[in-house]
Amino acid sequence: MHILRQIKLADLVTILALVSGMISIFFMFKEMFFYAVVFLIIAIILDGIDGRIARMLKSKKGFVFGRQLDSLADMVNFGVAIPLLGYSIGFSSSVSIAVFIFYSICTMLRLAKFNIQTEKGFRGLPTTASAIIILLFFAFGIHQYTGQWFLLIFFILGILMVSDFKFPKL
Repeated sequence: MHILRQIKLADLVTILALVSGMISIFFMFKEMFFYAVVFLIIAIILDGIDGRIARMLKSKKGFVFGRQLDSLADMVNFGVAIPLLGYSIGFSSSVSIAVFIFYSICTMLRLAKFNIQTEKGFRGLPTTASAIIILLFFAFGIHQYTGQWFLLIFFILGILMVSDFKFPKL
């Protein structure tokens, strides 16, 4: 089957989320951090919408394909763009880079675990929730006052993503 025929409405929203995350990264390269954060927020909103659309339309046939697309977009948006934002605003020491790589690895592991999970609810902090917490630090400028504590937040969120703690689905 041609791959374009597999794309459902929810998948188009997922693709838009990826585009938003990529635009955010391009804004980071230009040091336009306000817009980078705005496009990451748009990616978060679209990430919430795509799942609702899929459930509403009961896209069982394209569910496996859509779930993979969603995780790939989430990896870029929340596992790559979020740490790149931290790096691009000045957290660029060796320790910072190590923490950001750790966070990215945890995001990847969390997404892989989610894709094979059969139980309802979430085991481990969802990647989107982790991204929201970090973006709140950026949005309110808290990262400017917390210094190395900001890196600790990344580290703790990484651990929570791969933990076995149950988190409710909102």
